[in-house]
Amino acid sequence: MAGRQKHDIESVFTILKELGKVLRIFHDEVVLCDRVTFIQFCILDYVAARGRLEMSELHDLLSVEKSTTTRMVNPLVSRGLLVKAASTKDSRSIDLVLTAKGGNTHRKVWQCISGHIESFLNAMPADRQDKVIDSIGVFIQSVRTCCAGKCM
Repeated sequence: MAGRQKHDIESVFTILKELGKVLRIFHDEVVLCDRVTFIQFCILDYVAARGRLEMSELHDLLSVEKSTTTRMVNPLVSRGLLVKAASTKDSRSIDLVLTAKGGNTHRKVWQCISGHIESFLNAMPADRQDKVIDSIGVFIQSVRTCCAGKCM
């Protein structure tokens, strides 16, 4: 049994290393389209979904420190895709609001990302897509559960 567990752990570690390699497309420095990185698109998407988003909520959504969130948001503000506005709930807080230009960019980049996702799905056997997607969701939840407060 011990040999089997070791083999399983090594296999999972190998999968995690390979997963890390292929997920580099989602790293901060990789531009998807229209000079927007994946993480920048995530920020635009969070704001677009809510209309207004408090910076403090964004810290939690991104699972990063406040200073990191600010560093990620600033290029989007500089490009006129987001504006910082006084919070409607707390005068000490800042809300992020999508501009018209930001909305157009969000739609354009969403089309680009949709194309990438479609390509990923097309490269996967059709009869296994649902199982793979479900398994990834289970994996993500298990990592969140075991690492709560540690790394997420």
